[in-house]
Amino acid sequence: MSFTLKGARTSICKLLHAMIVRSLFGGALAMTLPSRFVDVSQFREIPDNQEVYSDPSTDQSVIVEILEMAQESHGPNAVLLHFNELGDMNEASSRNVVGVEAIPSVDMPNFDSRVERYALFGSQTVAKHNEQFQNLVNIYMALVRVPTPVHADILVTFNDSVLVDPHSSVASYKQGHPTAEDNLATFKALLASLAVRDWAIFQ
Repeated sequence: MSFTLKGARTSICKLLHAMIVRSLFGGALAMTLPSRFVDVSQFREIPDNQEVYSDPSTDQSVIVEILEMAQESHGPNAVLLHFNELGDMNEASSRNVVGVEAIPSVDMPNFDSRVERYALFGSQTVAKHNEQFQNLVNIYMALVRVPTPVHADILVTFNDSVLVDPHSSVASYKQGHPTAEDNLATFKALLASLAVRDWAIFQ
């Protein structure tokens, strides 16, 4: 994963025919997702502050979280904090940050230009379902910092398994892998479509 949002010229147009708008958190937020992603809450309990969608055939997932703003971190360090917290939670044996950058307003048009937005590209080596076999997962992470009066962080994480241990349970159902170009286009489409429909969700 060697590209950034600024450097990418990938068009999302070719993806739109396979994308649908999803209502998140009871309709308070909305995001356009590939139709191949299914709502994980249909199969297992998900925390109230999360929305989780996954595609078993590629072992990709999208997680949207509403979090209390991390006051101890500012600027790009805030998204680094969330990346490291994800690694701690998953007990990642390795983690690598390729880059962190501010997201231009044009790439997230549904948010005021005064709202801080950062993207992180990195990877972590993690085991699935508490297995001993570990997989390399590329992570595309975006952080939207919503200031006064709500003081909330909206975190969008797009996980993409790229190297799967043949003994991992993932290997039994993973059937294919989208190209790096398509993955970046998907991530950009997520960011471009993310919108808050009801700000009362943050109260």
